[in-house]
Parts: sequence; structure tokens; C-alpha cells
Amino acid sequence: MRFAAGTAAYEWADASRPEPLTSAPDDVRRLAVRAWYPAAPSAAERAPYFLEPRSAELNATLAGLPADAFSRFEVTAALDAEPASSTQRFPVLIFSPGMSTPAELYGRHLAELASHGFVIFALSHPYATGAVVFANGNLALEQPEAPGLEVRDASIASWSVDQRFALSQVERLAAPDSGDRLAGRLALDRAGVLGHSRGGAAAALSCRDDPRFTTCANLDGSVSTALTSSAPQQPFLLMRSELGESTLDDFFQRLSGPARRVDVTGAGHNDFSDLPQLAAELAARGTVLDADSLLLGALPPERSQQLNTAVLAAFFGEWLQGRHTDLFIDPPFTELRVQSRR
Repeated sequence: MRFAAGTAAYEWADASRPEPLTSAPDDVRRLAVRAWYPAAPSAAERAPYFLEPRSAELNATLAGLPADAFSRFEVTAALDAEPASSTQRFPVLIFSPGMSTPAELYGRHLAELASHGFVIFALSHPYATGAVVFANGNLALEQPEAPGLEVRDASIASWSVDQRFALSQVERLAAPDSGDRLAGRLALDRAGVLGHSRGGAAAALSCRDDPRFTTCANLDGSVSTALTSSAPQQPFLLMRSELGESTLDDFFQRLSGPARRVDVTGAGHNDFSDLPQLAAELAARGTVLDADSLLLGALPPERSQQLNTAVLAAFFGEWLQGRHTDLFIDPPFTELRVQSRR
């Protein structure tokens, strides 16, 4: 069954955890979160691409675009919509974006995935994913990251804690007495975690360290050196572009649970986001971006999203919704090369 999509904003603070990227002694870790969920049909079915106008302007400027560039985009989802009118409980997915990439730049992908019956909480990791504007007006601008594996691994570990904290917050709002629109509608025994690039590396670590995540996906990310001698046991999906991230080869061989590796011919690193579509729409309006600098591949934008949605909906549908799929046995797309481990 396909649903309409809804979207809503949350903001969560972890009072037990100091913010590691600022020197302010009273600054705790805060997450700006955007949810995507199956919704009742609505006449108001297109939401702003960025819900916070200041965030849209700042992130456009940081990307070298006109300040109003993102204000011209929308996403097929209804803002603050009522959930789909059903007694059905929906599986939960925690999503993290790539480094330096606002979570909003995956909105079209995530709205489409939500229409397949998933509730997705997309995390903005402050000081690392563009400009994050909080409800009180405070701004967390991305900070340059020093080179080196230790710094990268520390960031992956921090994002993993963010993902696990986010799942704990979802457990609270899922309680029948929480008053949230999604109360009583979330199947927390069917929770997954996924991410792109740095977010995918964090998802792999979260899967190993938190058994509440029953299935996991890494979209063209590396993995932390903390996983050099260990790996998650849950069902795991690796989607890979033609970038060829070398750390994933050994990692895939060490996965002891059911695992799928899907290589996408013609995909660039950022084809797992909305960037192909956004770049094409900007070009049509006279702002031409360089595909190579954006790490885009040769796939047409619509094809890129079609492939991503098909693979993710099939994988998470198989393990979180109990749906049969032949996609990994006989892929219906010529661009997909699949390896499976049981």
C-alpha cells in the first residue's frame, strides 16, 4: 500500500552530554530533526524544502548559490499532516546525512520512502552538516574538520551516539500518552538506522553497539576503524557508487548476518541525495553547477531517485515489514549489481 507523506520538525537536547564542538561550558548536544511519515491525504501536499527560511538562505550561501535558491524548491509532503488513518504501526528509521550536507537535501528521497510505510527521523548534526538553525534562533555553523583517522573516527562515534539518543527520544514520543501525532503509531520493535557517507559510517557503528536497531544500511560511506575487527550481526545493506570506498570490501566480508551489497553503475557519491534533481532544476533556471565538484554521476536525476527508493524500500520492506522481494535475486534495473550473503 502506498501512502501520502507528511513532515514535521522536532528538536531534542541531550542534557547529559556536553556539546563536543564548542567551548561553552553549558552547551549541551542538541539535534534538529525532521520527520517523514505516512500521512492522510491532504490538499496541502507540498511543504517547503527547508522549514526554517534562515537555514535555507544560509545553506544556499554556503553552497555558493543565490540566497533564495532553496526557497524555490518544495517537497511532496504535507507539513504537520495527520498520520495515515489506520491502526497500523509503522517501522522507524533513523537517518543521518553526509558530512557537510544538510539533512534537508535528502527530503525528496525520504518523503518517497515514507510513502512506502516507514517513519523516518532525519538528523541534523550540529557544526557538521551545514548551517543548523534551532527554534530559539541559535545557529550552529559547520566547523572545518581536521584531517586524520582519529578525528574522523571521533566524529563517527559522536554521530552514532546522536542516532542512538534519537531512537530513545522516539521511544518517548511513541508512548500513547506523549501527545505527539505519532503516539501509538510506531513499531519500535522494527527499527532501523541508515545514513549516507559519514552518516552511513555512523549507522554501521550504531548497529554494532545498539541491538534496538534490527536492520541497517550504509549508503556509500566508509566505516570506522572501531569496526576493523568486528561487525554488526543484523541484516545489513551496502549501497555503493562508482567512487569505490575501499573500507567496505573487508567490512562486507565480515558481516555475519544477512547482507546485501548493491553497486550502482553510473552513480556518483552524492546521487544518494536530492542533489542530482536540485542541480538539474537550478540549471533550468540559469544556475549551472559542476557535476564533478558535486560528486554526481552519469545517471539521470529521476533514475537515481527511482533506484534508491526501490532498493531501500525493498530492503527495509523485507526485514521490517515482512514483504517478499525478488529485487536482490533478479534486479529489475540494469544499473544494479547485487551480491548477497546469508
